[in-house]
Amino acid sequence: MDSNLLARLGLSRLRLPVPSAKFAVVHLMAEILNDPVYGEILWNELLDWLAGLELESEVIEALCIPVLAKHSEHVDVGALQRVIERPSPLSDIISVKFPVAPCWSPHGPNLIQMKCLLYSPLKKFLKNSSPEG
Repeated sequence: MDSNLLARLGLSRLRLPVPSAKFAVVHLMAEILNDPVYGEILWNELLDWLAGLELESEVIEALCIPVLAKHSEHVDVGALQRVIERPSPLSDIISVKFPVAPCWSPHGPNLIQMKCLLYSPLKKFLKNSSPEG
């Protein structure tokens, strides 16, 4: 088996109906994405995988991989945004707001800043869309 096939096989495990299996796959793939040799192979396969997804939940699960791969030199946010066929507000929050967060840089995450970036837009969106207004 070649490395590309193994990467596709690993990503296909995200379709398992078991949350703990998806959790393990996402963490393992993030670890591989940080690898200098196999990270590039996985990155290209991840972009191909994302391009074929239609459901928002599947896209968000796949986006968890680059979010967890904090120190990967292979992550390109622009490429992520280009391959998502049907962007949603949540995929936009993850792929647009994270580039300014330190977790996309080699310096590691600043948890307070990440929390503000994630929860502030989501909280504002939920507040504006609630029936109470």
